Amino acid sequence: MTADGKITTRNFSAIDFTSREDKRHLFRQRALADAVLIGHTTLEHDNVRLGLPQPELREERIARGQTPYPIRVIVSNEGKIHDQLKIFQSNPATAGRIIIFSTTRMPKKIQKTLGRKATLQLSKTRYVDLAAMLRR
Repeated sequence: MTADGKITTRNFSAIDFTSREDKRHLFRQRALADAVLIGHTTLEHDNVRLGLPQPELREERIARGQTPYPIRVIVSNEGKIHDQLKIFQSNPATAGRIIIFSTTRMPKKIQKTLGRKATLQLSKTRYVDLAAMLRR
């Protein structure tokens, strides 16, 4: 298991769900959260949207006073994130907004491109301070 909770193989290949019920459970847990956190490497390997496809789960969130979708949070120390990943192909209004926590090591060209698709939180430190990130 990685620091962000991902369970994977020794080669870091993705593991599929063992059943439909397991996948539904993931979506139910995601629906309860204010935000879903993913590390850059996991995002690159799995190329996920981190959405909430079931309308009933979105309706339950709204009934609880939450936004229809949790915030999608990406963490990357160097910020070398490809803008063609599936997460950036979805509309934030219909899938949840995206916040990227990175450092000023993120290349300027990537900052410009991703700044149109996500909110960038760039620190001047070498690594993202996870404790400080969680306080924001």
